[in-house]
Formats: sequence, structure tokens, C-alpha cells
Amino acid sequence: MLVSVLQTPKNGDILPTATDEAGLRIYGHYIDGAFTPSDSGAFIESTDPVSGEVWSKIARGTAADVNAACSAAQAAFE
Repeated sequence: MLVSVLQTPKNGDILPTATDEAGLRIYGHYIDGAFTPSDSGAFIESTDPVSGEVWSKIARGTAADVNAACSAAQAAFE
């Protein structure tokens, strides 16, 4: 469950703003000018190499996510 929603700040910064119930930062895909969750809703846990602790979750991309990103990129050049 996400505690907050993924947002793209209006000031040009590209920062994830979502955290889960454990306080881990949630990183979505940046597609078509906005952070978006994975189509599957699945995540990859990122581990700090020094401490060995999980510090964030990253959206696990699917073929649908790749297609959405490619479509957005193509539209940007049209």
C-alpha cells in the first residue's frame, strides 16, 4: 500500500514522493512527463551495498511499460 502518491513536482525537479508503510521510498517509471507505477504493480527491492538494508523499491517494468514509454517517446517527436 502506498502512503502517498507518486507526483512530479511543478518546479522541474524529478523526485519520487511516495513511501510505503515501512518508510521505503518508491520509485516509479518516468513516462510521458510523470512518474507512473508499473503496469504489474510489482517492485524490485534495492539494497544498500554497505549496510545490506533495503532502502527503496523500484517499479519492475513489463512489456506494457516499455510500450507506453516507446509510445510517449515517439509522440514527443511527432
